[in-house]
Parts: sequence; structure tokens; C-alpha cells
Amino acid sequence: MQTPHLLRQWVAALLLTAVTGIATPSASAQEVLVSDPDQSLIDPDFDQGHYQLTWGDESGRLWVGTIDPDTGDFNPPSGQGVLVDTNIANEFVFGNGPVYGFGDTGPAILYTRYDSQNRFSLGSAQFDGTSWVTKTLPNSTNKYGPTGSDSPALKGALSYLTTENQLVLWRNLDSSGAQFVIPGAQFPGVRWVPNERAVVFRQPAGGNNQIFTYNIDTSVLTQITFDAPGKLSAFIWQAPEYGGDDCLMTLTSDKLSVRIYHNQSGSWQFVTALAPPTTSKYLWSPQPFVYNGKSYIYMVASPSKNQKSLTVPTEVWIAGVDPAQPFYRRVSDPTLKVRKNPKAFTTSQAEILYFQVVTQGANPIYQMYRADTGLGPPQTAPSQARSSSAPR
Repeated sequence: MQTPHLLRQWVAALLLTAVTGIATPSASAQEVLVSDPDQSLIDPDFDQGHYQLTWGDESGRLWVGTIDPDTGDFNPPSGQGVLVDTNIANEFVFGNGPVYGFGDTGPAILYTRYDSQNRFSLGSAQFDGTSWVTKTLPNSTNKYGPTGSDSPALKGALSYLTTENQLVLWRNLDSSGAQFVIPGAQFPGVRWVPNERAVVFRQPAGGNNQIFTYNIDTSVLTQITFDAPGKLSAFIWQAPEYGGDDCLMTLTSDKLSVRIYHNQSGSWQFVTALAPPTTSKYLWSPQPFVYNGKSYIYMVASPSKNQKSLTVPTEVWIAGVDPAQPFYRRVSDPTLKVRKNPKAFTTSQAEILYFQVVTQGANPIYQMYRADTGLGPPQTAPSQARSSSAPR
């Protein structure tokens, strides 16, 4: 039996479809279960160049699985292809699981693990051609939540937090342990700017959270947004629509829109605000991706402000960033599901979004689904430099 809340959502979705014609994806759209339906696969991160995923299970084990380059299906569906490490902290502990980054010698998995005294420490794993080699980074006791650069041009840099005073720090993955404070950064951390020696993050300014960048070589902190409302998550990417210039995407503090800014010769200018045409007006987990020469933002749309809800049905959308050509598409199908954490991935056939679906019942299972974005086949080979996780 549908609960009253789910029934209201279903009726609202039908009404919106009838009025706008945009709330429903194309008739061929389909959500495909890619994980084992009977066990959770929690917050995986994806290595586009090697068609792999990594994740940490509820028993503290770090896994690597493979992805079919044509379909996007997981092999095996459990995601438990190779056991890499044990005694790690998964997504449920502090909000983010293992992530891919670039070390000095190639791709690396970055994660939080427990030491012999059950304290947080920073772990990394790299493939040496035969097996995965793990290590605990020196001078990393009471550090957690590492996020590496997902650009090969910025190898070895990672950021993380410390339990002692909630500072955000950065260091080189392959160094002896020297570490440096990122001034003003706060939980949940920072995001590395592609192809630049800089990070982007929010911090209080003028009564609201605004967006700043920090250059790790020059130690220059720069405020790049000044307008209302306040800001939450932030990403910078190089947008084809603007000649490869830096653009900024940020979720507003009221969770009602995603704002886009363009860096015009050092001056950041507001471009547009995105809000999908749906009654599920609160937005979560937005992130930019580039496909076939255009920029898009994927996001979760919810009728609730409570991002942590495991019962409220949600939708997954994509949006274009060019205000001259407005574009919205709901990627998820009309079925009522609790969807979370979308992530973009390019197969040989299409651009797809992975997302989690939380089953209902006494013991929820975190399943992984994929759905075609409807953006057509790729015109070029997928970029190796795309990791999909970030602080939320």
C-alpha cells in the first residue's frame, strides 16, 4: 500500500507532466539495477579511465570492482571484485567513502582507516601492475576524509580534515608528511580546481557563506562570490560554452537553486540560476560534468529539506548551463524511489548517471542503479580524469 506521502508525490508528478511535458523522461528511459539487490553497495567512486569502482562496505572492507565499458553494468554486481584493505571508515561514519585521486605514480584510492588505537588515519592504495599496495600516510593520526585532485595535471595533492580542531589541511600523497592549513575552510572540506594548484570552498563572509579559492603555491585566498543568498557546495570546471574558461557551480543555502558564475579575465560574473521544473523543489548533490562539448549539472530534487531522509521519494535531473538555451531533463523514471548521490559516467554507448536507491523496510539496502541521460552516444573517448565523489 502506498503511504499518503508517496501517493501525494505520485499525483503531483502526474499533474506536472500534464502541464509542462518536461517532467517525464523519454519513453525509452529506464532505470537499470546494476548492483546485487540483496546487499548494500555504499557510495562508490568511479575511475573513468580504467572502468573501475571503489567503495567501503559496512564491515570496514575496501573493495574494487570493474565496470562493463559498453553497458555500465558492475562486475561482479556485488562490487566485491578485489579486496584491497580492511578496517576502513565508510560513508556512514562522516559522509564520504573512498575516492579516487592521482598520486605521483598514477591513480590512487584515498580513504580513512583506523589505526591500532582505533583513531582515524589517512590510507592510500595504488596498483603496482600486479596487486594493490596499501599504506597509512605518515603523520596522519586523527586525520580523515581525504579528497584528491581528479586531474592528472595536479598529481599527488590531497586535502582532508582533522579531528583535533576541525581544520582543513592539504599535503602531497607521496611526501613524508608535511601538511599545510587551508585558511578559512570548514567541514565538509574543499574541492580541487581542475588543472590548477588551487582549491574552492565556502566560508562565512558578510553574514553569509560565500565561495573562495585558495592557491596552495602562493597562499592567496580570494573571495569570488558576494551576492545573496548564502552558498553551500562549490565546484569549478572548465566550460566549453565559455571557451574553456573557469565556471563555478554552487548550491544556494536555501537549497532552491544552483547558481552558475563565469570567470571573465579574473572577474567572476553571475550567469544563471538553475531550478528544475518540478514540485520537488529542494536540491541536493549537484555537480557539473562535460559531455560532447557541453556542460551540464546533475542533481537530486526532493520535496523535503532533509537530505538524510531515507523515506522521502526523490528525482534525478540534469540541466544545461547556457541561459540562451535553457535545458532540463529528468533522468530518473516516474517510479517512486528514494534516490541519492548521482554520479556521471561515460560508456562507449552513452552518458549515464549512477545513483543510489534506498529500499524501504526495517533493514534498508543501498542499491545502485544507472539511467541513460538521453544525451546521445559519445563523440570522443571518455576522459580518464574524472572522479565522481566530493564533499557534500
